[in-house]
This record gives sequence, C-alpha cells and structure tokens, in this order.
Amino acid sequence: MHLKGEIITCIVIVIIIASIMALTNPYHAQAWGAPGVEVLWIQYSNPSSGSDGPYATCLANDSLIVVGYDSIPGGKQFRIEARDPWTGQLRNNWTYNPGYGYEGLWDCDVMGGYIYSVGYGYPSYVLRVDPGLTSYVINSVGGWATSITSYNGYLYVGGFDWIAGNQVFRVEKLSADLNTVDTYISQGSRDVFATLHSLGVNPVTGQLWGVGYISNPAKGILEWWIEIVDPESMTLVKTIRPGIPGRAYAVFFDGDGYAYIIGDGDYIVRFNRNGDLVKKINLGVLSLSLYKGGLVGDLVVVAGEENNGGYWRHVIYLLDKDLNSIGNKTLSGSVDSYMYTGKLWINGSRVYLAGYDNQLGNTRWVIYSFEVVGAPITTATTTTTTTVTNGVVSQPVTITKTETTTVTQVSTVTLTKDSPTILTTTKTETITIEKTVLTTLTVTQRITVAGNITNITSVGDHAPMIIVVAIASIIAALTIFVLKGSHRDAMTRATGMQRSFRHGIYFRCKSIPHIGRAGECRSLCRV
Repeated sequence: MHLKGEIITCIVIVIIIASIMALTNPYHAQAWGAPGVEVLWIQYSNPSSGSDGPYATCLANDSLIVVGYDSIPGGKQFRIEARDPWTGQLRNNWTYNPGYGYEGLWDCDVMGGYIYSVGYGYPSYVLRVDPGLTSYVINSVGGWATSITSYNGYLYVGGFDWIAGNQVFRVEKLSADLNTVDTYISQGSRDVFATLHSLGVNPVTGQLWGVGYISNPAKGILEWWIEIVDPESMTLVKTIRPGIPGRAYAVFFDGDGYAYIIGDGDYIVRFNRNGDLVKKINLGVLSLSLYKGGLVGDLVVVAGEENNGGYWRHVIYLLDKDLNSIGNKTLSGSVDSYMYTGKLWINGSRVYLAGYDNQLGNTRWVIYSFEVVGAPITTATTTTTTTVTNGVVSQPVTITKTETTTVTQVSTVTLTKDSPTILTTTKTETITIEKTVLTTLTVTQRITVAGNITNITSVGDHAPMIIVVAIASIIAALTIFVLKGSHRDAMTRATGMQRSFRHGIYFRCKSIPHIGRAGECRSLCRV
C-alpha cells in the first residue's frame, strides 16, 4: 500500500508539472486548437441577369451591410443589402441610380450608428443610410472616390483627382451631415498617374494613410505609392515609395500603430507608425492578389483571389504579426471567383467578406461569414506603482485612486504614520489614471512620491490552462487525503482496533464557455 501511494503521488506530480510547463509555453493556445478558419455561412445574391458585384461589408446595430452595384438596362446602379449577421439572410435592400449609367459603391464605414458609403460615377458620391435602409442622404464629392474612413467625428473620403493633366491622390474631409470641411490634394509624382485605393487611420498617431499605386506605361512604371496625411491640417506628412511592383489595395493597423499593406501579387508589408518599412514578405503564390485585410487578436487575416485547379478562387491567409505564415483556406469551389477592393469587417473573431463569382453565367454577389479559431490574443498589462517614503503624517491621509478602463474601479488606501504603502493596479489596454491626494493636516517631513510604470506582455488565453492546473492540484490534494486515510486504516487493523472508515468523493463537471466570438466585412476596386 505504501509503494502504491508513492506511485500515485508521482503520477500526480508529473501531471502538475506538465500543466505548468504548458502554461508557460507561449504557443500553448495551439494545444487547444491551432489557428484556422471555420466558415459559418455563405449567401448569394443575383439581383439581375447582368453583372452584379459587392465591394465592402460593414456592421451596424446588428445589421450586416454589403455595398456594391447591380445591373439595370443601359448600365449599373448603387446597391446596398442589409442582412442578418448570424445567418446571412437578406432583410432589406436599397438601390439608387444617379443617372450617369455605370455607378457602384466602393467602400463603407460606420459612424454614429449610420452607414456611410462612397461611389463612383460622374460626379462621385458620398451617402448616409440607416442600418435598416429606410432613409438616406446623398451628396457629391470631388474627384473619383474609392475609400472612406472616419476619425474624431469626421469622415474622410479618399480617391484621386486630375490636376494640370496629372492624376493625384485626393482626400476630402466631411462633417457627419456630408458637408465638405477641407480637402487634401497631393502634388503626386511627375509624369506618373497616382491612384488611391484604400484610406485608413493609424490608431496611435491619428494620421491618415492613403495607399495605392503610380503608373506610367510608357516608362514601364507600376508600383506602390503611399501618402501619410495629417487629418487636422489636411497637409502631407510623408510620401513613401517602397519600390514594390504592382498596386497596393488595402491598409490596416494593429493596436501598436503598425501598418499592414497588401496588394496584387503576393506581397504583404509591415511599416512602423513613422512609415519606416519593418518587414516585407512574399507568400510564394504568383497568381495571388490580396484585396482586403485586418487583425483578429494577434493574427493577420488577408483575403483575395488565387488561381488554383483551373479556377480563380476566394482564399484566406493567416499570419502572425511578424508576417510568419500560419495557414490558408480556400472559400469558393469550382467556379471562377473574384474580389474588389474595399473593407472586410471584423467583429471579435468573426469576419464578414464579400466577393463575386460567375456561377450562373453572369456575376453574382457572394457573402461569407467565417470565424478565425484558435487566434492567440496578446494583452498588454500595465502595472502602476506609487510609493510614499520618508513621510511623517500626524493623522491618516486618504489617497483616492480612480482607474478608468472598460469597467471603472475605485480603490481607497489609508496611510498611517511611518507606514509606507505601495498601491498597485493592473489593467489591460489603454489606462487613464487620476490620483487625488487629500490632506488637511500639517506634514512634519517632506513626502516623496515616486512612480513607475512597467509594461508586461502576456498571452491572454491562459484561462483553460489555469483550469487544468487547478484541477490537477485538487486531484493531488484528494489523492494525498485518500492515501493518508488508507494508511490510517492499515494502522488501525494492525493494532487490533476495529474501525470502519468510508470515503465519498464526488466530482461534478460543468462545461465552461470559452470566449465569445464575432466578426465582419470587406470591399474592392480596380482602376
């Protein structure tokens, strides 16, 4: 019995050690499911017998919005569909024909509960609709509008314009009621035509990034072109010409201000917040063009079209933030499937994406909802330490510390005489701290307050492993308890004492729900 107990104890110890080692492994999340893509639903829309296509997706008030165009006799018109984000079922649709003949909506964004979209035609248009598509406001903008984003209560419409025979980037700043506030027009580059395809806001600097390409067929020029613009003064901050061939189609950012830019060809490029190139990779697929992208947790998600098995197919690629490839998934079947520029929309771990195919002999809308599973999420933990030293206080002093996060917490600590106290608070993401020191008494010695902030990076998906460690610890404790009880029984029988000892140990297992999921949309454009 004694030897058997030692064996069981060793097994329990091994389980605990293995659990702790898994917890400290930075890639432990993959033990619970390697990152991948799970398609939730696919919906099709073929509103006409002609050419129909979507560009972008947005999510507002539990309504999935898809913008693009459909065909009418003699041309095309604006089309918006409102769908159930959980099933993809169509709720409503809205069409508008400005009258030029070949109109379409290229991109969308959400601000103040409304959907804003931009479209081409003559002239270009910006419009606002409610999530139910029951009302709209429309206005014209200059140039050729291809992209829209929002920042600090303003809309920014990106595109291109023609100045003195030269095609250049154009960004128009609008109020929420679609009135022009200011306009930025690039000087461009001599003897080349500049086309802007995507406009985004760096969440750290607040600066606008316009990405596209410059071209001059006579000189054999076709390469990426990037301009960074200050949204307040609407002036140029920096021009970036990275020397990458082809067209840049989309820009998106992570929480640290790094920019990720994709385009035709299989290039994915990472820049820091100052516009310096950090890393450039090729996915090694010559037939691949990437049009849309974003981040789910710490995973870069990009979407495009790739020639595979004799068909052009919708594909998804997953990478980490250092642009190391993790995997890919083909979304479409044996039918030619394509994309335009414009946004895909991400909501938590759920992604909404739109493209089109030729299944019926004419192009139709294809809308996807998929989930990125197993995405590692890195959280930044900020620890604030305040130390009071060399303080002599005749009566207690109260320090009130208010920390503003997604949940507001208030803690109060009373300092007693000659007793230095350390206040420590932790939160994820951005932290706003207000400290108020109240004292109505005379301090006989100088109080020195020293503060430091330490940033710690940790993988924030530890909950399952913590549960494993906790269960293993409970098993270990119960095993020791049983062994001790068995040992006591043996000793009792050896001394002739008759004692009945009964154990009853019950476990009730209850599933623990994992982190909730959600996701969003996309768009596209070619010139």
